[in-house]
Amino acid sequence: MKLAKLCIRNFPRLEKVEIDLESLETVLVGPNNSGKTSVTAAIRRFLSKRDFSIYDFRVSQVIRIKLSS
Repeated sequence: MKLAKLCIRNFPRLEKVEIDLESLETVLVGPNNSGKTSVTAAIRRFLSKRDFSIYDFRVSQVIRIKLSS
């Protein structure tokens, strides 16, 4: 069974957030202080000791990432 949607409520910087998850990877994009780190903290807390990876990159690197795919 795969997780398809993430619902976070009453977490720091996140009053009520719903995120549809892709089957392989989900990318969080937004300006500073928009809650991206809070989303990853909530996921880490939920998963506890299970594997979970975060890759942080600048918007200017998106073209380079697309070219290498």
